[in-house]
Amino acid sequence: MQGRKIERIREFDRELKKLSKKHHGLTKKVEDTLDKLAADSIPDGDQLSGFDEHPLFKIRCGTGTIGKRKGARIIYYKDDSGLGPLIIFLKNMKTDAMRKEITKRLMYYLQLRSDS
Repeated sequence: MQGRKIERIREFDRELKKLSKKHHGLTKKVEDTLDKLAADSIPDGDQLSGFDEHPLFKIRCGTGTIGKRKGARIIYYKDDSGLGPLIIFLKNMKTDAMRKEITKRLMYYLQLRSDS
C-alpha cells in the first residue's frame, strides 16, 4: 500500500498484545485500521485538543467481539511522512492520567524519529 510509513513504539505493541489476549480479532482490526489511515483511505479520527503544535488524533476501532462504538480507541500522531500509533485502550478503560501518558509517548516517538 502507498502512503505513510507506520512507525510503532513498543509500548503500543505491548498494550495491543495484552488486549488481544482477551479480545480475539483485535490485532487484525487494528492492523487494518492503521493500514487504511496510512493510505488515506479512511478519514482521520477526531483531532485531540491541547496538542495544537502536534497533529494527534483518536480513532475508534472494533475489537472483534465488540463493535467500534464500545470498542478500542487508538491515539496516533500523523504527518506527511509517517503515522505513529501511540496508545490503544478500551473505551471503558480511559483514565484522567491519559493526557500525561499521551504527552510522554509523543515526546518519545518524536525523539525516535529525530534519531533515525
